[in-house]
Amino acid sequence: PSTSSAPSTSSAPSTSSAPSLQLSDRSQVLEVKFPNPCLSLPADPTADGWVDSLAPSDEDSTALLPLQFTFSLYGDPYSGYYINTNGNLSFDAPHSYTTADFRSGLPSDSFVLIAPFWADIDTGVGGKVYQKNVATNKIAVAWANVSYFPPVQRNEKNSFQVLLSDGTDASMGIGNNVCFCYGDMQWATGDFSGGSGGFGGIPTTVGVNKGDGESFFQIGLFSENGFAYDGPVGNNDGIDHLDVKSFCFNAAGVENVPPIASNFPEDDRIEVECGTLVAIQLLFLSPEEGQTTTVAVSGAPPGSSVSSVPGNTATVDFSWTPTGAGVGPNSIVFTATDDFSTPGTTEKTLSIVVMCSMESSSSSSSPSSSPSMEPSLTPSFSSSSAPSSSLT
Repeated sequence: PSTSSAPSTSSAPSTSSAPSLQLSDRSQVLEVKFPNPCLSLPADPTADGWVDSLAPSDEDSTALLPLQFTFSLYGDPYSGYYINTNGNLSFDAPHSYTTADFRSGLPSDSFVLIAPFWADIDTGVGGKVYQKNVATNKIAVAWANVSYFPPVQRNEKNSFQVLLSDGTDASMGIGNNVCFCYGDMQWATGDFSGGSGGFGGIPTTVGVNKGDGESFFQIGLFSENGFAYDGPVGNNDGIDHLDVKSFCFNAAGVENVPPIASNFPEDDRIEVECGTLVAIQLLFLSPEEGQTTTVAVSGAPPGSSVSSVPGNTATVDFSWTPTGAGVGPNSIVFTATDDFSTPGTTEKTLSIVVMCSMESSSSSSSPSSSPSMEPSLTPSFSSSSAPSSSLT
């Protein structure tokens, strides 16, 4: 590390959660799985069109890489980008880690940055950074099994990925032009930023910076072990909150980024048997400091419970034990609106598909059978619980 020092509506800024994540070997870059819409890395990424982009280092950047599309950030068009070792893409110049940048945080007028995980990363003893031109309108950059400075052998590894598009890629959600995706995240900070054992010190930033000293937003600041998360601003957050999650959003607007949905299941869909409890907490982040997001819910099935609490991070607690009356697809629509002068709005639809076998139908309708005796399915995506098998 160096010691030198527009209001818009997005169709689905989102996060989703995958049922599982497996790393075949944390000390080597072999197979790394990411949640949708990001791409998983096969055992040999270069055989699948991925380019090994950076030499082993704690401070390296690519040359300017051309885009096949125009990428818009806060209304400014870009035709190329730099990949930087330390967990970010820059657009005006290569960017290295500096403690001065870290301490000042965002916003900054020193750089134009998209940071899925801006930390003091070191690939000197393992880990790789890959790039892939996925389509004419989308690129992917993945940091696979990377650790932190100084370069010594460690068991703690992080894997994460960023997608950029022109906003027309359906898998990212039409209108969204950035996605951050995370695998199993095992450390938060490096030693040079004041951390010890991967935690503490100056927090790692997950966010976007326009470079004018004013316009920016954050998903969060991460320095702690565990799952604690209180939103984009506030206390430093627990690294495990990012485990197996993805965040997709529209960064093209001139002033305001609409609320970003989080904790939705993979493909926004849950399949469940009759008589089985579904309990989930959904989040809608107001990425700009000082904003409050409110969530309206429509289409909740009879017998379900919905509690929506506004905030800089709005929460929606939903629970339902479906019966035979709910067999088939049930679509619940969540509309999140911030309080910017021209409000930004995000709409997400959760599909719960209820299936009733003869046994589950009988037990859910029989007075002598208690639903509490059935096995419980709880897609537990809340920020306070361990997402041991979930993501985006």
